[in-house]
Amino acid sequence: MTKRELGESYFKEGYNCAQAVALAFEKELNLDKVFIDTAPEVIDKYDGVITSDMSIDDESYKTFGKAYYYATDMTKKEIHQAVEGLYHNLNTLQSRSGNQLPFTSINYGTCTLPEGRMVIKALLEGSIKGIGKLHKTSIFPCGIFQCMKGVNREPKDPNYDLYRLALRSTAQRLYPNYANVDWSGNAGYDVNDPATYFATMGCRTANGWDINGLGQRKDGRGNICPCSIIMPTIAMEAVHYYDDKPCGDLENDTIDFFMQLLDEAIICPKCGCQTVWTKTPTQEQKEKSKNQVISTIILIFSFLILIKLF
Repeated sequence: MTKRELGESYFKEGYNCAQAVALAFEKELNLDKVFIDTAPEVIDKYDGVITSDMSIDDESYKTFGKAYYYATDMTKKEIHQAVEGLYHNLNTLQSRSGNQLPFTSINYGTCTLPEGRMVIKALLEGSIKGIGKLHKTSIFPCGIFQCMKGVNREPKDPNYDLYRLALRSTAQRLYPNYANVDWSGNAGYDVNDPATYFATMGCRTANGWDINGLGQRKDGRGNICPCSIIMPTIAMEAVHYYDDKPCGDLENDTIDFFMQLLDEAIICPKCGCQTVWTKTPTQEQKEKSKNQVISTIILIFSFLILIKLF
């Protein structure tokens, strides 16, 4: 009835990638202004003035004319290629338990820098396009679009176009999910610090206010063991329990039994975590675990030998 998952969540996607995008753009522009017909006086005027901390839509860049627009197009292609590689690798890399894809999630949607917007747009377009020649829906990374007042909620907001693109991606590919940065549980976040924005993991977990002094900061934090409750299974168990009991108020009795099972499912993970983190295993438990591992290894080798013989 419950399922445990562990994964990693990446937030501030647009902000963290913005500097890399700016560096890629500068590299392309330095190459392009040499091979594309750019007036020598323009190159001399801005030589040494333009730096990587300038926005890629700065007017100084645009004086390079064709070289600027070509460098912009090439940078966009590099970003799209990187996004395609990200989607492909995370959906083909079997690294956990020998056969499971790494559970990853990415939070984005609030960065209004031109470079960050390019990254967010590429992620959403990559999601819509799908993976490979069959354009399959990407399972990982789980996309989480952060909805924030004054940033992407209204038509006048700078990232409203990305919000609409995210809705299109959700309609076609299930992702991204959505997180409300302004909800009451995230009260106290710093508008000027993206590290305090509400962000979630793809396995439906989030970090709240830290009692050890970090406040709403999300970086470097995690949780012990997120659990999912599979409610349809509980419902089927409740119905099946009363299949052979024709007497009484079946509907209400089934609902009551369902709620009883649900309570148990909620309490069980809590007790399990408390047991794991508060009790040191005894020598007998350690020996039992060791014997189980040895038995499993022997069984696997026996199976492999049988396959080789037959």
